[in-house]
Amino acid sequence: MSKKILGLDVRTTAISAVLLKSGLKGHWLEAHAHIPFREDQDPVDETAQALAIINDRMDVSGAACVAAFPAAQISFRNVRVPFKEKKKIRQVLPYELEPLLPYAVDDLIFDFQSTAAASEADLSCLLAVAVNKARMQAFLESLTPLGLTPEIVTIGSYPTAFHLNDPLDGILLDIERTHCTLVAYTANQIHLVRCASTSGAKPQSVAFLSRWIRQTMAGFEKTLATDFDPQSICLTGSALNGHQLEQELSQNLELPVKRVDLIHSAESGIKNKPTQPWEPHLMDSALALALSEASGTELLNFRRGPFSITKHWVENKKSLITSAVLIALVVLLALTGIIIDTVNLQKRLTTLDQEIQAIFKSNFPEVKNIVDPLHQMRVEIEETQKTDLIPGEFGSSLRKLDILNDISRLIPDKIDVEIVSIVIGEDNVVLSGNTDTFNAVDDMKSRIEESRLIQSVTISSANLNRAGNRVRFKLKAQL
Repeated sequence: MSKKILGLDVRTTAISAVLLKSGLKGHWLEAHAHIPFREDQDPVDETAQALAIINDRMDVSGAACVAAFPAAQISFRNVRVPFKEKKKIRQVLPYELEPLLPYAVDDLIFDFQSTAAASEADLSCLLAVAVNKARMQAFLESLTPLGLTPEIVTIGSYPTAFHLNDPLDGILLDIERTHCTLVAYTANQIHLVRCASTSGAKPQSVAFLSRWIRQTMAGFEKTLATDFDPQSICLTGSALNGHQLEQELSQNLELPVKRVDLIHSAESGIKNKPTQPWEPHLMDSALALALSEASGTELLNFRRGPFSITKHWVENKKSLITSAVLIALVVLLALTGIIIDTVNLQKRLTTLDQEIQAIFKSNFPEVKNIVDPLHQMRVEIEETQKTDLIPGEFGSSLRKLDILNDISRLIPDKIDVEIVSIVIGEDNVVLSGNTDTFNAVDDMKSRIEESRLIQSVTISSANLNRAGNRVRFKLKAQL
């Protein structure tokens, strides 16, 4: 008996779809499509149009759908928790991630997978992922016109690493027009996923890719004290069109570099050849989604909480009723113990309330009226986080840290410059400092103007100091 499987890879710049017919004897490719988005167009409209085109080109009725959410809209963290049981991990994960994420955990959907055995027997190393609930809701609603209800919503690029069948440590690099995704893997074990914007750099720049890979792996090894040692790099992604990066990137990183081509690997189990032109760097991620469903590969899945599939209730109604009766009996038996423990718990709660108030007073001594310390602490933290955003019309999306990062990245090390002050206003940034020549001031002005966050840069002043050996300058950048 065979079934149809649709792998739907949704990105910020394109959508790829692969329709497979899977059976005991292998898999047959029935249809595929790659629909790129037009630049400077509304991504929501482009997504709707691309999905309509896919619906016209292939018959997806009755197909099991596995969809990929854009990696650029997902937060990735590697954490350690003192549990092995998945249930306990899922309960404490939001609290572990709350101080590491710049978002309210109540607005996020989480999932995780174990990455490697920890040195301590009772410690778990996790790759945790989080996505905004509103974005997930909009993503699922965009698939409704096609009649698709994916049972798995995972991450673009992530399933591809499972099907490389590489027993050694390696890196998968998925290069798009606006973002790059890095997956560090060993055989069927994923250690790390990170996504970076290519703002201010060409996605095919060997210098940019090499620097980002080195920085990411160095941070990964330092944070988790791992001995991950990549032996090769695999390339895929839409930005590879017309670009040959393998040789130059291999020389730069001193590692073998090759392109991914899943459909022609013996392990894929594809029995027929595509009837339409097939470009691996555009289609492999969607193919990996379909192959994961066919092979039963366990993937990270955001269909949890309010987005879980409800049809399981109908399929497992009898078992769930039996379980509910057993749970009711257990609850009745537990009531006796609860009554006995109530007094002790009340004492413990009183102690914890006192500790919470002490922590609150030590961190926010200026607050005199303490009513609900936990709520008040969250409000204070949110207010502190808001100070990192520029006020005004840019405040919802433009962070001071992003501006400082762009300026630091665009001014090369070879320029002899000392920045004395940086003042970030609602719509401009003022840099003051000194350098060795007037040409250096012009060079900095030109380089800072390359930032996508900055509209223009003017030299407010540039004068020699009293000693005559340094040029004092002031640059004003319009956001």
